[in-house]
Amino acid sequence: MSVRSSLLRLRVLLSSWSLDAELAAGFDPASDPALAMRADQLRSRRHRGRLASWLERLARDAAAGRPDGVASAAPIAREQIVRARDSLTEAARLLRESEPVRPQGVAMIERLLRDAGSALYSETAHGAAEMQVRAALGYLVGSTIEAAPISASATPAGRPRLTQTA
Repeated sequence: MSVRSSLLRLRVLLSSWSLDAELAAGFDPASDPALAMRADQLRSRRHRGRLASWLERLARDAAAGRPDGVASAAPIAREQIVRARDSLTEAARLLRESEPVRPQGVAMIERLLRDAGSALYSETAHGAAEMQVRAALGYLVGSTIEAAPISASATPAGRPRLTQTA
C-alpha cells in the first residue's frame, strides 16, 4: 500500500461524517478521491447489511415498545419510527437486495441512523421520519418512489436537519 493510498484512507476515516453529508447532498463521488472511496464503502454489501440490520432492529423495537436503549444509544422517537415502519423495512430490504445502489441514498440513511438529532431520535413534526426515509428510498435505487427534494437547515441547537422543500 502506498503512502498516498494510506493518507487517503486516513482522510476518509477521519472525515466520513462530512463526506457522507456531501454524498447525501448529491455531490458526485467522481469529483474527489475521498468521496469515491467513501461511496465505495457505503455501497459495500457488508456496510449495507449493517445498516439494514439497524433499520430492522429500530422498527422492530419501536413497534414492540422495547426500552429505548435496546435500539440505540440515543433515545428513539418511537411515534416517528412506528409511523415510518413500512418505509424503514423497505429501505432495509433494498439495502440487502438491490444492485446497484446509489451512494446518495445510502449516505442519507447512514446520516438518519447516526445523527442523534435526526427525526428517528428527536420529536419533530409528525411524519418527518417517514418523509426523510421515503426521500432516501428514492435516491437509493433511483426508483419510481417519489423522492422529496431535501435541504439542510439549522436547528436551534445548531444541528443540521433534513427538511422537505417544495
